[in-house]
Amino acid sequence: MARQSFTVPDAAVVLATRPDGVGVQAFTAAPRAWGIQFHPEITEAMLHDWIARDSKGMRRRAPGLLEGLLKEAGTITSESRRLCRTLVRNWVQTF
Repeated sequence: MARQSFTVPDAAVVLATRPDGVGVQAFTAAPRAWGIQFHPEITEAMLHDWIARDSKGMRRRAPGLLEGLLKEAGTITSESRRLCRTLVRNWVQTF
């Protein structure tokens, strides 16, 4: 399965990686320079839309994965809202 990640400048501080510890998901390179690779703003409608599009062919490459995500959509988006609020609150407090 293809995973999205990126490398960061040497001076950057990695703030988050994927659960397997590989691949940067969030970093800061300066007090007002942050980057993220994930979507903390996702809504249940967005998740359903992305799954319906299946633009990366996940139904073929990982049978059952998308259906599992659909079953967990409420939990996923609820946790995402909590994460997004925390992320924005912490970011705003730095200024």
